[in-house]
Amino acid sequence: MASHNDRWTVQYDKNWDVLGPFPVHAREQHFISPAYPLDLSRSLDYNESWPSAYADNGTVKWTRAISDENGRLNITFPDIRWSHLRLTEGWAALQHHALLRTTLTLHPPANSSVSRAIPQLLINIKQGSYFTLQPRFGDVQSFTPVWYAGNIYDIERALAHVVDFPAPPSFDTPSEYDLYISGDYEIRLFGDPRSYQSEVPIQSLTIDIHVKEDDLPFAHVKPLDVPVEFMSGYAFGDALGIGLQSAAEWWTVAGVNLKSEITGMQLRLKQQISLAPSQARTVSIVISQTKPFHGNSIDVEIVLTANGVTKSLVVAISVNHKTPGTAGRQWIQGSYFFAGYIPSPFLAVLPTSIAEDGQHPFPLLALHGAGVDILGDGFWVTSLPDNGASWILVPTGRTSWGLDWHGPSTQDAWDSLAALIDISNEERRNFPRSWQIKPNSKVVALGHSNGGQGTWYIASRYPDRVVAAIPAAAYIKSQSYVPLTLARQVLVQRGGRFVDPYLRAILECSLTADDNDLHISNLSETPVFAIHGGDDKNVPVWHSREAITTLKTWKPSANVTYKEDPGEDHWYPNVFLNPQVQSFLEEAQVIGQNKDDSDFEEFTLTVTIPWQCGSLHGWAIKELIIPGRLARLTVRKLNDSEYSVQTSNVLSFAVPKQKQGCRLLIDNGTRITLTSYGSMHIHRVAPYEWKVMDPVPQISRPSCRLQSILSTPGHLHIVIPNLADNDILSAALRMAHVLNQYHRLEANIVGEETALNWQRSDSWPSGNFIFVGPPSSKFAQRTLVGSDADSDIRIVNSVPYIKERRFERPDQALLFTYPHPAEQKAIALFIIYNSRDALERALRLFPYRTGIAVPDWVVVGERMDRFGVGGIEAAGVWGNNWKLNETMSWFLH
Repeated sequence: MASHNDRWTVQYDKNWDVLGPFPVHAREQHFISPAYPLDLSRSLDYNESWPSAYADNGTVKWTRAISDENGRLNITFPDIRWSHLRLTEGWAALQHHALLRTTLTLHPPANSSVSRAIPQLLINIKQGSYFTLQPRFGDVQSFTPVWYAGNIYDIERALAHVVDFPAPPSFDTPSEYDLYISGDYEIRLFGDPRSYQSEVPIQSLTIDIHVKEDDLPFAHVKPLDVPVEFMSGYAFGDALGIGLQSAAEWWTVAGVNLKSEITGMQLRLKQQISLAPSQARTVSIVISQTKPFHGNSIDVEIVLTANGVTKSLVVAISVNHKTPGTAGRQWIQGSYFFAGYIPSPFLAVLPTSIAEDGQHPFPLLALHGAGVDILGDGFWVTSLPDNGASWILVPTGRTSWGLDWHGPSTQDAWDSLAALIDISNEERRNFPRSWQIKPNSKVVALGHSNGGQGTWYIASRYPDRVVAAIPAAAYIKSQSYVPLTLARQVLVQRGGRFVDPYLRAILECSLTADDNDLHISNLSETPVFAIHGGDDKNVPVWHSREAITTLKTWKPSANVTYKEDPGEDHWYPNVFLNPQVQSFLEEAQVIGQNKDDSDFEEFTLTVTIPWQCGSLHGWAIKELIIPGRLARLTVRKLNDSEYSVQTSNVLSFAVPKQKQGCRLLIDNGTRITLTSYGSMHIHRVAPYEWKVMDPVPQISRPSCRLQSILSTPGHLHIVIPNLADNDILSAALRMAHVLNQYHRLEANIVGEETALNWQRSDSWPSGNFIFVGPPSSKFAQRTLVGSDADSDIRIVNSVPYIKERRFERPDQALLFTYPHPAEQKAIALFIIYNSRDALERALRLFPYRTGIAVPDWVVVGERMDRFGVGGIEAAGVWGNNWKLNETMSWFLH
């Protein structure tokens, strides 16, 4: 090991300068500059004051804070009259932004014979939103900050960012840099200070900074491993993942082998993957067996190539074994390939009894709360009710926060179910007949807190797949958890004070698909048992009361039970472990087994994004007249062979298998007699005029929001113009980092020549792709050229246009979804920028968290740094066939 004198070393000053607080609502830090209110191209004046509505006299100045030896930094503003502010604004008044600054010093090796290569840093900022380094030497005025996303959720097993120095350090004397952190207090992250007997909110951050050691070209990264446990000698799933990180080169994982032969076991690479310099990824390995294995570890050799050089790395994977029939609750970690390629874990709790012959009980789908690490702590599994003859499926949701059980988190739940179904039906396992889950089985969904909200979400978006629902301590939606009232009325120099109400409405349309209250009509036929502690200090009890009220407004006779436990807080041990829940579960199994989907009187199906929603009684909305707006389909049974159908914003819908001769009366106009026994597709051809489409046409899949890029049918591919361009490669690596950290999504970084070859040869790999580059990029030019473009965005002479409007200012950037050139179920996201400043601005809007209100397309400029959403220059939702929808579009000029 090198001595201290042979290495670069880094330290940061434990004394911090703090500027704040400034009002901010949840996620607004993705719109304003992380350095708000500063312009980092100007020198700092620590005597300057800044306007803030939170402070007496309306101004704040710099203050000081000190971090401890463990890197813990607590930020408070005791002079703010927080209790006075919350009298009228409630929790929303507690949310605030602060800018934190300290000095970081890099010391060169004392030994002059050591390699003169410039090092990199490993920086992990827990519960901070963004951070950047700025040199304290050179030309500061021309400096463009490179902002890295912090681990704001403090997600488990998260890797540090690999950070390049913004200016080369000295090899002879210490070099100083300013470290800036955007500190943002959110109620969901830090909680109500009154829970720790205080009126003053505390931002609690942890800073960890080290010099990256590059002794090896690549290394095993254990936090990214996806092991699989074995039951009776067989792997509980076919996916195995091993984390690797490259040092400074591009490496391709070319193959895997068993280092020591294991009889009856084989490993193969699911797909070749590439590692960009400093990138960490999980190698996808298929494990197959013809004989049981009872060893304690599996030694895997991974073969990598780079520039004609082949190297290998051997990783020992520890193996845990489980045996059916063990006394007490028993669970096992299984695995599957998310989106067909990404090794992913889940937990399965084994049934404790055997059902009567011929019965296949519905599994319980148990959704954990925010921050609950199901793989590292058995708390959640042991808190669940007795499952009897049912399996309990406990998905990860991708991570402990995921996407609040939306998007890829929902996808993870259903894909985990499909994997458990396959495993339960494998002949070699010899499970009792009732343990074999039927293909396409429905579930009983339950969850607590964020998982309770997720239960409302999944049950209302896929009502035909959920037999019954038990949401506990659930919030209705993010906007209601911490109301955005303050953001609209009081914000100083940001957001609500500056935004055109029409633009605000369009931005909020990107959140509509997440709004459980607007989709709760879909649960009018589903048994629901809602639970809430009467003294919940985390999620106010009114959320469950209001959800029940909304459901009963749709159907007063709905099968809904509400249990409010007086005096109980957010979590208490018998939330689910009580006789009432047990009785409901047993009744739900009976109701589900006997349910007839054709047995209804009337229902209303509500949908926002059709391809992200399921059916109700077999009826499904397939296309909208105006994407981005709600669509509703109300079906009333007139008799056994006639239905009245009323539509709102529905362009086409599917009718389930019906008796031949069944008749539909649609919108009190068109009468259609169904002549087929199969499902039928009904299309609106004119107002009050409908017809049966046979064969079913290809359906347009507009995404309605940038967040849809996370729902991918394969790996995500990040396409950049030049792999050797450090600025653009840095952007791609930062995007890949947040995708992995927040969602365990794999990002494959490739150059545009590779993408152009895929396009020419029609050989695109499965999955969504993201293109990041200037409008002069070859791939952007060829894909978005003139009248050949598939949407109304095009590039002409290296200038981006939306129809006739051009966007060529250096500070401007465009983000927009786009149809995938080859795969109908995939989409693309383009980030087109005119300068490095514009690129940094655009990257903040990459929607890796819920609640970032960005629709299908948006244009941003430098005004957004100060005015938040009020600085957006254009935004909208695509119409069908990816064309500009004037009704759902807004332009500044």
